[in-house]
Amino acid sequence: MGGSGLQSVSIRTLLMGLLESCSQIKKLMAKLQATWHSMAMVMWLTGLALVGGCDGRNWTDADPKRVVSAPAFARWASPTLDSLEALSIETLRQRSYAADIHIQQSIAPTSAGGGYQRYLGGYLSDGLAVYLRIDVPSTKPPSGGYPSVVFVHGWVGEQAAPDYDFELGTASASEAVIEAYVDAGFVVLIPGLRGHGTVSGSAAEGLEFLRAWDNRSYLSPIFYAIDVLNLIAGLESLERVDWQAWGREPRLAVRLDQARINLAGYSQGGDVALTALAVAGENSALATPIQAASIWAGCFASRSEQAALYGPMQDTAMAFTAGDGRWNGSATAADGRRNADFVFAYPSDLIVNPSPADWTWQADSWHLPTVEASLNKTYSDMYARYRAGIADLVDIKYTLERDDEGSLVVVHAAGLAGQLEQIGGYHAAHYLTEPINLHHSDRDFYSPPAWNANLATRVNVAGGRLRDFVYPGTTHSLSVSSEAWFSPAGTVDGRATMIARDIALFSGQEGR
Repeated sequence: MGGSGLQSVSIRTLLMGLLESCSQIKKLMAKLQATWHSMAMVMWLTGLALVGGCDGRNWTDADPKRVVSAPAFARWASPTLDSLEALSIETLRQRSYAADIHIQQSIAPTSAGGGYQRYLGGYLSDGLAVYLRIDVPSTKPPSGGYPSVVFVHGWVGEQAAPDYDFELGTASASEAVIEAYVDAGFVVLIPGLRGHGTVSGSAAEGLEFLRAWDNRSYLSPIFYAIDVLNLIAGLESLERVDWQAWGREPRLAVRLDQARINLAGYSQGGDVALTALAVAGENSALATPIQAASIWAGCFASRSEQAALYGPMQDTAMAFTAGDGRWNGSATAADGRRNADFVFAYPSDLIVNPSPADWTWQADSWHLPTVEASLNKTYSDMYARYRAGIADLVDIKYTLERDDEGSLVVVHAAGLAGQLEQIGGYHAAHYLTEPINLHHSDRDFYSPPAWNANLATRVNVAGGRLRDFVYPGTTHSLSVSSEAWFSPAGTVDGRATMIARDIALFSGQEGR
C-alpha cells in the first residue's frame, strides 16, 4: 500500500474492526483516506457504513412510504482525483451504477389542468444524498409501463444550488417543456444533481464538488452525469414504492417501461446528457438502455473548447466586435479592419446594446479590455483548480501564443488537451448510437451552430442517427428576444416545434 501507514493493518484486522461499531468503521475509513492507493478499500468500507446507517442520515426510518435498500458504494470520498483519467468516458463505461429511489413529498401541480401528480424524492448517488422531482400522468400506465423522460437542468451555480427549485419557478424556461412531456403521457424525472436543492430542510449533499469543479474548470457536468446514470440504473426501484401510501390507487402504481427511457438536457444539462449517452452507448455496462435523447442548447464541446469560447464572450467586448471596436455581427468593420481576436458574432441578448460606443451599465459586466486578458483569467482559474484537485497535474502550466494569422492560441501542458478530449461525450461519436435531436439557435454562443453541426456530422458518419435543428434568431432558450438587434422581425419562438419533435422521437415516430 505504499506510503499509506497501513502496512501492519491486515484484512483480518479490518474485518474484526467492522464488527465492533460504526465509530470503528469511520476510524478505519479516515486512515485509509490518507492514500488514494487504498481507494478500493475506502469504497468498500463506505458502502458498509452507509448500509449500517453510520452516516448520520436516517434513510431507514419508520416512514412506511419509503422503500430503501443497500445503496451503491461511494466512488469518491472527496472531489479530489488521482488523474483526469478517472473522469474519462472509457473509465466511466467500465464502472457500475445503481440507485434506490424513495419518495419524500407529494406536491400539487401548478398548472390549471392539474392532470398529473408531482413528487419530490431522493436517492444515493455514489454515497451522496441527492434529490429529484417526479411528475406522473394521472392516466393508467400502458401495459408495458409508462414511457419516461429524464430531464437534466441547466447551470445553477454554487451559490444558488442549495436553493434550486427543480424547475418549479415561474421563471423557468424548462417548466413548459416538462409539462408538455407529462401531458403526452411520459413520466418525467428531474434530478437535482449533487449539491442542488433542499427537501424537508435538508440540502442535497455534494456541494463540495461544485466548489472544486464548477464554472471555469468545466468538470462538474461529468460528476452530474454520474448522478444521472445512477438514477437511470435505479428507475426500476420505483416499482417497489408503496404508491397507495402516496395517494395513487393500485391501477395507477408507477411502473416504467424499461425499453422506453429517454433523456433530455438543457444548456449545461446538454453536456451532462451527452456524457451519459456516451457512457450508456454501444456495449455499455449500464444495464438500462436509453431509447432516445434530446439536447436543447447544449454546452457540450470539450473542456478546453468551452473555456476558449465562454470566458471571452462573458468577459470582453473584443470577443464579439469588429476591427473598429463596434458591433456589426462580424469580425470585419466597414473600413476593412479585422479583429483577429474575434470569437463569435452574438453576445447574450441581455446585453441590450452590443456596441461598446453606446454602452452605459454594460461596461461593468464586459469589463476586461482584451480576449487575451480573458483567456489568461479563464485558464489561470482552470489550471489552478486542476493543480489543486488532481494529483498528477500539480506542475502543469499553459502559454498563450499567436498563430500565423495573428489569432490567440492556448498551448496546453503536454498531454492535457488529449486528456480533456477524453472527457465528456463530444469526442465519443462512436458511442452515440441512440437517436438524438439537437435543438439550438443560430446566434447562441453557449451552443454555437458549429459545435452542433460538427457533432452531427461525426455521429452520422459513425453510423448514428442525429438530427440537427436550427431555430433562427432565437435565444439560448429558443425564445424570441425583446431586443430587435438579436431577434429580428419575424423570428418565431422555437420551443413548441422542439417539443413536438421530441415527443415524436420519444414515442418512436422519428422522422415521420
